[in-house]
Amino acid sequence: MPAEAFYDPRWRIIYSVACQLRNQISETVVCAVSVSDYITFHGLDREFQWAFDSTQTFDWHSWPTHTDPSLAGSIKILEYCLAELGHLYSRRQAADIGQKLQEGILELPAAINSLQEIIPKTVNGTLRPMIAFADSPPDSAQTLLGNRFLCREGGMLFVGPSGIGKTAASVQQDLLWSIGLPAFGIAPARPLKILTIYAEDDAGDLSEIVSGILSHLKLKESQLELCRRNCIYVCEKSLTGLAFLEKVVSPLLSKSSPDLLRINPLQAYLGGDIKDTELTATFLRNTLNPLLALYACAVVLVHHTPKTQFRNTEDWKASDWMYAGAGAADITNWARAALVIDPSDDPHIFRFIAAKRGSRIGWASDNGDSVTIRHFSHSGSSSIYWQETEEIDIPDQPRTNAGQFQTKFVADDILPFMSAIDALSTDAIRLTVSKETGMSRATFFRLWDNLKKAKKITECQSKWIRV
Repeated sequence: MPAEAFYDPRWRIIYSVACQLRNQISETVVCAVSVSDYITFHGLDREFQWAFDSTQTFDWHSWPTHTDPSLAGSIKILEYCLAELGHLYSRRQAADIGQKLQEGILELPAAINSLQEIIPKTVNGTLRPMIAFADSPPDSAQTLLGNRFLCREGGMLFVGPSGIGKTAASVQQDLLWSIGLPAFGIAPARPLKILTIYAEDDAGDLSEIVSGILSHLKLKESQLELCRRNCIYVCEKSLTGLAFLEKVVSPLLSKSSPDLLRINPLQAYLGGDIKDTELTATFLRNTLNPLLALYACAVVLVHHTPKTQFRNTEDWKASDWMYAGAGAADITNWARAALVIDPSDDPHIFRFIAAKRGSRIGWASDNGDSVTIRHFSHSGSSSIYWQETEEIDIPDQPRTNAGQFQTKFVADDILPFMSAIDALSTDAIRLTVSKETGMSRATFFRLWDNLKKAKKITECQSKWIRV
């Protein structure tokens, strides 16, 4: 362990002297007296006095009385303490590299090489005892979303089919998380500074999306101002692969220092076959991960499902959905968290599935039990907005196969609740059917359309009767 690992100059000098003494007298205990003698005889007393107490209120010879001997003889032996020190020293070195990169002293390739030189020292050079983690509780400052659902230096996949509104959902998340409010039931640890780099939406799309969301959120002026500072969007449509990370992502991270980076979508920037494990590992593990470490941020990758959706999902658990995204399984293995959108038999209602680390997302049922699936739907108005789905509107069963729908009801189940003589309104019929059978609103209207097409019901002065 180099003496520079000690942040406090007092202990840096003492440790350096102790190491010199150990090299000279390998079989003798290095004690406080021998350290003090060495400091005196080698002309280090003025330097140590300044480090110990520059006001000279206390003489440097009294340094042993200012130490804490309470750990002597405990299980926290010297090797343990030095391993902990090495871990902290590596983090300081990484922070210094990031600072030099931000100031332009280091170029990105040199910074990554310097960071990679540190990692082996942490893993192979100064091995950290397993028991050390028991004395190092999670740092709350590292948490960004949920109960450590997503932390700094981590990656999250936001997965769903094309055209269902992932960008609108992403914008809604960014707007709310940037002012410290939950989005889709996921609470940020604090107002987050968010940088989004996007490729597939134009200014007109984003204008409609942001206007629609803000019209529903009705934010205060102070919240809008915080959002203006914290939520930044950048369009990039030309660079892919490592060039994208080095020439776009790294400079933007250096300039904006976000808590959360969003890349929308992954396929637009990967620069190759999404199924190529070597390519995804180079992009995600070898280049993006070091950037997340350098700038102490997390990333959300917006990710598409495969084009072909006819997969049997009948017996899938929430955790099975983590592999719903297109491409190599290593993408999912790399991610720390995954949130998947799955369509239902209603084109406006979707299941949101916390597929990886779901117990940490912060969702709970009415009785307080942790859940990993919730339903959200498109706004019924003309503006774009996602809202939580009312319980009565949730489809009765999820799809058995992607692209195919299944429900325990058929259209004729509605007919017993209608009259062939007395016309009833659609709402009156629906409420009765729902009360008696538990049929959801979405299923009712889908089957209602089937009854009309089959001409089993007919309209009579804006009301309906059985044929």
